[in-house]
Amino acid sequence: MIKGLSIKNLAVIEDCTVDLDSPYVALLGETGAGKSLIVDSLSLLQGAKADKGLIRNGEKEAKVSALFHIDEKELLPHPSLKEVVDEEGNILLGRTVSQEGSSKCMLNGGLCSLKELREVGSLLIDIHSQGENSSIADEKKALSYIDAFLPKEINPILSAYKETYSAWLSARSQKEEFLKEREDMDVDYLHFQIDEIERMHLKENEIEDLEKESQDLKGMERLRESYERLLEEGRLAEGDLLEILSSYLSKLRPFASSPLADLSQKAYDAGRDFLNAMEELQESYRQMDADPGRIDYINERLFSLKGLQRKYGKATADILSVLKEDKEKLSRIADFEGEKARLEKEEQKAKEACQKVAEKLTLAREKSAKALSSRIGKEMEDLGLPKDGFSVNFKKREIGPDGQDEALFMVKLNKGLPEAELKKVASGGESSRLMLALKAVLNHLFPADVLVLDEIDTGISGKAASLVARKIQALQKDSQVLVVSHLAQVVASSQDALEVEKKTKDGKTIVVTRRLDSQMKEKAIARMISGREVTAAALAQAKALIEEYR
Repeated sequence: MIKGLSIKNLAVIEDCTVDLDSPYVALLGETGAGKSLIVDSLSLLQGAKADKGLIRNGEKEAKVSALFHIDEKELLPHPSLKEVVDEEGNILLGRTVSQEGSSKCMLNGGLCSLKELREVGSLLIDIHSQGENSSIADEKKALSYIDAFLPKEINPILSAYKETYSAWLSARSQKEEFLKEREDMDVDYLHFQIDEIERMHLKENEIEDLEKESQDLKGMERLRESYERLLEEGRLAEGDLLEILSSYLSKLRPFASSPLADLSQKAYDAGRDFLNAMEELQESYRQMDADPGRIDYINERLFSLKGLQRKYGKATADILSVLKEDKEKLSRIADFEGEKARLEKEEQKAKEACQKVAEKLTLAREKSAKALSSRIGKEMEDLGLPKDGFSVNFKKREIGPDGQDEALFMVKLNKGLPEAELKKVASGGESSRLMLALKAVLNHLFPADVLVLDEIDTGISGKAASLVARKIQALQKDSQVLVVSHLAQVVASSQDALEVEKKTKDGKTIVVTRRLDSQMKEKAIARMISGREVTAAALAQAKALIEEYR
């Protein structure tokens, strides 16, 4: 539901805020008062082409904005709106048209593209004017309406179809990729790559293992250098440091029977512990593998593998993966005709499976189309049109994302006349009643948040006027209804009425709107009935009409 509409500098509208916070609003006013400008404003928010000629004379730009409120129920048929609705359930759309011809679009206070505005605006607003069939006549949407009419029967089949269609596309893609791969493949180069990798006899994870071992051996090399420095420091002019220390310790024995016995023994034990530890260190070092030849081998091997790494990947797994893929390619080439035949068979099998489900989908849609036609026929009959005046024509086409069906809505407004495509039906009172019959059914399937009916009741009178009014009134069950009408019955059926009026301000023409209270609404309807003079009889008739539709 639109909570409010703001219009600035659009044609004769200077600055106007329209309160539309009602499920069913009728717009009243003399011809040329500016009612169509309100519809034009909504068209701009729907993404219609921006014409700088709409800008009020002397102004640089025109601005339109509207605040919509969407509840959880209204989001169900339009899940994409969940991405733009705020926490309070509001969506704010805006549009600015400048004299330079540019158009600025706004969504929830931020800039957006015209495409984004159209995607959101087309779900929120549906405008129907005399002689135009709005989205109902869009052939691309016909299948959507049919599928939505019997969803419990069609949805499982449609889901199964989409799965089989996806499987067929995948099989076809595999075949096409194989054929293209064969065209692009250089057999000699594949052999060269395979030979280049295989002659290196690369083992699993070899590069990584060698690099780790190299790091370990580099540590051993540094250890050996430290050990050699240790030995070198122990070679004195008088002899080996450890031998001198051993001889020196023997000199402590005479002190064993002296008052220094305890200290001399302590010094002797410490020296002997040091000599024992050094002997163990030397023995452990001699047992360690610090083969310099191994380091040289690793360095040479890693250097020889650098070429493979530059071409096929740093990791051993990358290089071996290329080897495996090249061998598989050669294998497929060797059996090209066999592999081609296999892929073609798989594609044909997948297509046939898809075709079978498409046939089931067609049957389900034909059943739904009959039920839909019957339902619309009942609505048409209520409005004084032929009960059998609506049908669906199916045509087969190549299977696509939605099946193999094309659907055309066909109508017949008078007995004895042939059917015609809905989009070709001429304007007039009969087509207006037809549109209402369609809206009564199809708008329920994919309800717009705001349904705008712009003088669609033109050419309608008498009994048909009452029927049309009731159908329009019933539309508010699924959508907020905004109707521009000169028909007393339609205005009487509305919940609220807004009067649009031209006035003069400071020598300039402006447009203002006002909400009519109950007495003002009665007088407005009475004028529609009797003309400009409000008679007692017309006023009584207006009250009776309002009470009837209440």
